[in-house]
Amino acid sequence: MTALTKNIAFVEIRYHEILLFELSKLFLELEDVNLTLFVSKEVFKRLDDRIKDDPRVKFIQYDVPRTSGRMNFIKNRSYMKAISASSKDIKERINNGNFDLVVFETLQGLPFLKASYDELSSIKVKKAAIVHDADVWAGEKRNVPFSLRLNDSLSHNYFKKWLNNLDYLITLEDEQTEYIKSKIDFNPSHVITLRGKFAFDNDKVHSNSVNEKVIFTIPGSVDRLRRDYFGFLKSFERIAKDHDEIAGYLLGRMMEGDVKKYILSSDILKSHVNFWDESVPNDEFERVISESHFIVLPVAGNYRYGITKITGPLYDALVDAKPVIISNNVHVNPKYMKSVLVYDPSNMEEILEKAFNMVKSGEYKNLVDDAKKVRDIFKPENFLKEVSKMIENKI
Repeated sequence: MTALTKNIAFVEIRYHEILLFELSKLFLELEDVNLTLFVSKEVFKRLDDRIKDDPRVKFIQYDVPRTSGRMNFIKNRSYMKAISASSKDIKERINNGNFDLVVFETLQGLPFLKASYDELSSIKVKKAAIVHDADVWAGEKRNVPFSLRLNDSLSHNYFKKWLNNLDYLITLEDEQTEYIKSKIDFNPSHVITLRGKFAFDNDKVHSNSVNEKVIFTIPGSVDRLRRDYFGFLKSFERIAKDHDEIAGYLLGRMMEGDVKKYILSSDILKSHVNFWDESVPNDEFERVISESHFIVLPVAGNYRYGITKITGPLYDALVDAKPVIISNNVHVNPKYMKSVLVYDPSNMEEILEKAFNMVKSGEYKNLVDDAKKVRDIFKPENFLKEVSKMIENKI
């Protein structure tokens, strides 16, 4: 190890293992960086094996149960105890080690914030935190059920304290950065803009051109708070009545019994829509994405996606150069619009029909060519200057 090597710590004892993989790979694009990842055993188990084999990456694992992280403190008592003990050990290891920067990947969930703040905020090296819900950091109300609004309000009290103990905030979208700078009293030059995913492999080949069917896929766990599945299924069913050469995939764990029941109640949907009762294996997930023509994001209007919060599947699609169909409930960065079809949720059938006809007419190829140009925005080299700012403290 040379004197110039920078030692970076990532803390992720919650659940964003995909983001951890992406950001770890981004930091490792810099040759003089070594990483120590402080993770829960659950995160380690789900983490992409490619990062586990890198000799510049060291892992320290903790027994922390996976949880929704909401406000039931009685139910979460054992979880909070595990978080508190893990946070204390993380603090001691980092303070007694030779670290240049620690990145907190998920400061989120009231039980987690309550159990971890005293220890993690006492870490003495430069500290950065990723902002997931910018409106909660800013203390603005969201269009969510009352229990979540209460959770947001109490979480905001911790974020106010965290802002006095952080050196950097990391956002995952340009508009999120502008929101933070306008709403939060924090040094604007210390707000670092990255992305939730990066185009490390720019030569990925997709197999959708060999499919007889036009495939529409909604990735992510089936959760009606975030996505309008019934709107999609009703529109898809009407299209499938006229076009048998169409298929749909709900590519994530089925968490909504009503959605499953609706599919099984329709002969057309049963024969044209595929879903999983449990989490989708990685190889199967990648195969379906590769074979899909369109990634469909029927995002509900409960969150201000694209401004205060990002939707991961959008970036999965953009990095894979996949055309996207997305509801107008999401603000899409204008840089991405060449490969994105936006629709009004009141008339989803029209956009599905249009997309189907684009594939059949050959117009779809032009959309894919534009998607490849959009993918270039996510090349890792476009973000290394921002990473170096934090590591070298050159601001």
